[in-house]
Amino acid sequence: MMIFLLALSVSQEVVGRPRFDHTNDIAIAARFLADVRQGNASRTTVTFENREDPKAPTFEAFSRYANECSIKQIYAIPGATQRLPISVEWDCGRFVVKDGRPTWEERFASFRVDNGRVVEATFGKLPVVKIR
Repeated sequence: MMIFLLALSVSQEVVGRPRFDHTNDIAIAARFLADVRQGNASRTTVTFENREDPKAPTFEAFSRYANECSIKQIYAIPGATQRLPISVEWDCGRFVVKDGRPTWEERFASFRVDNGRVVEATFGKLPVVKIR
């Protein structure tokens, strides 16, 4: 009986629920980043959140953060059944010293897309929580 219930739940996951197609949202986020690079992005319709410096959640801080490095990838979680934030990762191509150790510099951001436009941009790396 238990195996039957497990198989039933897996089969519903595989074929029962439609997956959300994030292709358009990824294109909207990419277009927004191109507009930021060119200085044409809307500053008033997007809410910015700076994870590394909450006192500087501004378009200017995001513009510096996004334009200093090249984009490595833009992606969404595949197989999601609902709209999720679009993630962007930048590869800065250099080592920086953090906590006394050289670390490869990467940057991260996520974007919420609604009604065909980016409405929220969260950028910066979250602090790592270590549980021992």
